[in-house]
Amino acid sequence: MSTKLEKKNLKQLHMMISVFIMVAFRFLPPFGQMTEPGMQVLGVFVGGLYGWIFVDLLWPSLIGLLVLGTTDAITMDQLFINGFGNQIVVMTAGMLFLTAYITQCNLSDVIVSWMMTRKIALGRPYMCLFCFMMAAYFGVCEKKSVNI
Repeated sequence: MSTKLEKKNLKQLHMMISVFIMVAFRFLPPFGQMTEPGMQVLGVFVGGLYGWIFVDLLWPSLIGLLVLGTTDAITMDQLFINGFGNQIVVMTAGMLFLTAYITQCNLSDVIVSWMMTRKIALGRPYMCLFCFMMAAYFGVCEKKSVNI
């Protein structure tokens, strides 16, 4: 029980250090050709990197987005338009949800075992890869309603 509590407290400490790095860089004087907004963005990057290493990927990223919106480099409106208004971000999030569902249902094991047990793919890694690519191709063509 105490190890879980210690890990939670350590995680919270690392998260506070990460946020401190993100915020504290804006008060440091710029060096070289760096501008003040560049120094603020560098602080968000370094703090986010520290958080990704020692805490998690989700929370340091979300807090980094919020802190990035408070810098002089970009406004909060521009940040959300650029960060979440892109179609690739939405498609990536959709694919992450889909793959998480497939993994949770153990459907990936069924797919892989079906592909690996095909007679043509046994003992031929390149043929197995070809079968996988063709399955992906037919899946995409079916979604686009293309007749083959």
